[in-house]
Amino acid sequence: MSMQANFDHCSALVRAHDRDRYLATLFAPADLRDALYALYAFNHEIVRVHEAAREPMPGEIRLQWWREVLLGGRESEAAANPVAAALCETAGRYRLDRDRLIAETADLVYHLLVVLHARGIAFAEVEAALAERTRQSGLAEKMSRGRS
Repeated sequence: MSMQANFDHCSALVRAHDRDRYLATLFAPADLRDALYALYAFNHEIVRVHEAAREPMPGEIRLQWWREVLLGGRESEAAANPVAAALCETAGRYRLDRDRLIAETADLVYHLLVVLHARGIAFAEVEAALAERTRQSGLAEKMSRGRS
């Protein structure tokens, strides 16, 4: 499958399952749309893990597979998966590496702290909520909240 076919698959997936993001992406510059569709298709795949898993373990295995793909492992498997292939191409094309992720995350956390401060919420309250969640695996915790 060509890389453009992978991006086209992502576009079709987003169009079918996340219509709002599909339509919003049409307003982005044409040369950025494929990357956005790859990111949104990846989002769909991750959300689908929770929706499809009846038990935490199979979901955790699938999330681990995606983690390994993003870390550069499983190249042949990623190449055979159109969403993974498009996501890896996007990460390489737009330098979505570890250092950039750290810098972007720091920016996000800074703005989150500003919002928390403005709302009078201490970060200790957020830490307490996180501590409750860490007693279970991520997927098990999410499943305990029920499906939405």
